[in-house]
Amino acid sequence: MPLNDSAVMVPGTGRYYIAPVGTALPTTPSSPGSPWVDIGHTSRDEPLTIAREGGDRETLGSWQNEALRERVEPISYQLSFRVLQYDELALQLYYGGGAVNDTTGRFEAPKSSVPQEHALFVVIVDGANTWDRYFPRTSILGSDDEEHDVEQLSGMPVSATILGDSSLDHLFSVAGPGLVSSSSGV
Repeated sequence: MPLNDSAVMVPGTGRYYIAPVGTALPTTPSSPGSPWVDIGHTSRDEPLTIAREGGDRETLGSWQNEALRERVEPISYQLSFRVLQYDELALQLYYGGGAVNDTTGRFEAPKSSVPQEHALFVVIVDGANTWDRYFPRTSILGSDDEEHDVEQLSGMPVSATILGDSSLDHLFSVAGPGLVSSSSGV
């Protein structure tokens, strides 16, 4: 494939949006609108990590052909980022539920965490170029220690495990200016 300068990205800014599981891909990525909700401020130092687990490969053979087939373990993906806003939504994502008590005005974390299932839409901006990732179904929960450092913004690390949606034939989708279909001959 030839060099494609449009396929290179520097993630300058970005936004995370959530909506009910299965919410359709926004028609306007720069401004998703209802029912999509902006998660708010997230860390510039740890904007997005996408981890891949599984995918181990094994060659299976017969007596007649040592390399007859290849078997690949299922692959799972998990996004990690740090939410910086200490509001009800961010606290629910980190603690796995809970709510602000109307009487006390205090957030009450649940005794037992329950991953929060949402559709997730991530917009990454590189100057005039915009990339996005759409995940129809994710399971979001706090993933590490909440940190308070006098020289940094406080934040809560969360992870979103990408779950399958049985009504779809794909796990998630990615869009960006450098994408060109390779179905014409690779």
